[in-house]
Amino acid sequence: MYQIIERMNPVIASLEENLRNIKIVTEPTVQGFASDKENTGDYRELTVQQFIASYLTTDYQIKKGCIFSKDLTSKNIDCVILFPNHPKLNTPVREVIIAEGVYAAIEVKPDIATLTADSEFHRGLLQIQSVKKIERKIVQFDLAGFGRPKLSDYFRKIPGIIFSFKSQDLLNVIDYIRKVYSDKIISEFELPDIIISIDKGILFYCPKIKETIFKPYLDHLCSSYPDKVIVLIPEVGTTQLIWFLRLFLALPKPSLALVSSIIYDYLEIEGNANLNFHPLDLNESFIKK
Repeated sequence: MYQIIERMNPVIASLEENLRNIKIVTEPTVQGFASDKENTGDYRELTVQQFIASYLTTDYQIKKGCIFSKDLTSKNIDCVILFPNHPKLNTPVREVIIAEGVYAAIEVKPDIATLTADSEFHRGLLQIQSVKKIERKIVQFDLAGFGRPKLSDYFRKIPGIIFSFKSQDLLNVIDYIRKVYSDKIISEFELPDIIISIDKGILFYCPKIKETIFKPYLDHLCSSYPDKVIVLIPEVGTTQLIWFLRLFLALPKPSLALVSSIIYDYLEIEGNANLNFHPLDLNESFIKK
C-alpha cells in the first residue's frame, strides 16, 4: 500500500482538509430533509465542483449542461470542466458549452451500489457515452521529430468521469462494465476514463493503455498485455484523492498548454504501487514475465 510522504506538503494538507468536507457529503441526509432530494443533489454536485476547482488555475471554468459540437449534443452533464480556451459564450437564455473547449465531463452519482439497467450507475455510463460520441478537435504539437509517437485518435474524445461516494466492491463494477461492453450497449471507446468511489477506490480505463502513465508498470510486469485495460486502485482517504488528481491532471487537453500544473510535483506518494490490472475483454489476458 502507498504511504504518503511525511514532510511539509501544503497540497496534501489541503487534500486532507477537503476530504473532511467530502466525508460530510457522504453522510445520510437528516431525516427532516430526506424528501428534499433536489437541494441535497445540488449540494453534492457543488461539493465536487468546489473540490475540482481548488486544484485548477482560475482561468478554467466549471459549468453544468449539455456539450455541443457541430454535429452532436451530449446529455446534460453535472460538472463540465472548461479549458482556458473556452469563451464565456452566454446568451440571455443559456450558457453554451462547445466540445473544443471541454477538458473533462464529470457525472456525480452519490450511490452506484446498484448495478442494473435502470440504476444510476447505468444512467451515468449512458451520459458519459453521449459525451464520448462527440468528436472533439484538439490542437497538438507534432512531436514525431522528437522521437515521441503521435497520440491515437481516441485521445481526441472528451474525458469522462463518474464521481461517487458509495459503490459495490469494484470487482463487481468491473463485471458490470464488461457486461454493457459485451452486450454492445457501450463500445470500448465510450466508457468513462475514471470512476471514483470514495468508499472503495478508483477505476481507470483506457482502450490504449500503452499510451498512458500505466505503460511502465505493465511493461515491468508483463511480456504481453491487452490494449483495453481497467486499472483498479483500491485506495481510500487522502491517498485516493492524490491518485485521482494525478490521473485527472494527466488527461489529454483540448488545446496547447504552455506549462503543466505546478501542483503535480506535490502529489507525492511512495511505496509499492497497489495496482490491479484487468482486461475489459475476458478473451484477452496478461502474460507475465
